[in-house]
Amino acid sequence: MPPILQRLQQATKMMSRRKILLLVLGCSTVSLLIHQGAQFSWYPKLFPLSCPPLRNSPLRPKHMTVAFLKTHKTAGTTVQNILFRFAERHNLTVALPHPSCEHQFCYPRNFSAHFVHPATRPPHVLASHLRFDRAELERLMPPGTVYVTILREPAAMFESLFSYYNQYCPAFRRVPNASLEAFLRAPEAYYRAGEHFAMFAHNTLAYDLGGDPEVQYSNYLLRKQKRRGGARARPEPVLDNPPPRPIRVLPRGPQGP
Repeated sequence: MPPILQRLQQATKMMSRRKILLLVLGCSTVSLLIHQGAQFSWYPKLFPLSCPPLRNSPLRPKHMTVAFLKTHKTAGTTVQNILFRFAERHNLTVALPHPSCEHQFCYPRNFSAHFVHPATRPPHVLASHLRFDRAELERLMPPGTVYVTILREPAAMFESLFSYYNQYCPAFRRVPNASLEAFLRAPEAYYRAGEHFAMFAHNTLAYDLGGDPEVQYSNYLLRKQKRRGGARARPEPVLDNPPPRPIRVLPRGPQGP
């Protein structure tokens, strides 16, 4: 027999043996699954085909009117994008700044309802930078609006502000070599109250939420400012080392003193 035919016969025998082996293994596996099926009763428990309800109580209706007081360097853009997608999904109107205000509501001026583009009034969602003014917001937003903001641990926030606004804030531009350490050693040498964008160098959160950045907020003044703002903002660190609820939902509607 020619050598080539011998090699073909050997190859055919090898392939036949492999097929037989695979067939035996397949039959053995199927038999094992059939006879030992009871042992796999855990499978549907670990991988349920349908998700159970998270709560026994009925779901509460969604809030369709939200005012997000977007503070600086607190990861507010992430929340803003979530709200924009929520508004798009539910066909809600989003308040956009008037062209004269650029991309913010004429910040750092106190917010006014006139800063909102007429085509986006009345809005369901407001989520761009502004300086809080209770009366103007309540004039713009519908009754029952949920007010939300983010507060951040001040030291970490200031480090981020110094890095981001290094070329915008005059107090930061005066610092040699843009050194944060140099600024912290003698802040009074660089800071000038009343300058444009001075609030980025002193109590930015207080300014964004409608307070006076030049005031040293003792516990008494914090309570007074809270009453003046309608109990809307409660200062607490929430972004660095966050608690379980890093976003604080603030009371709705007018609040008494």
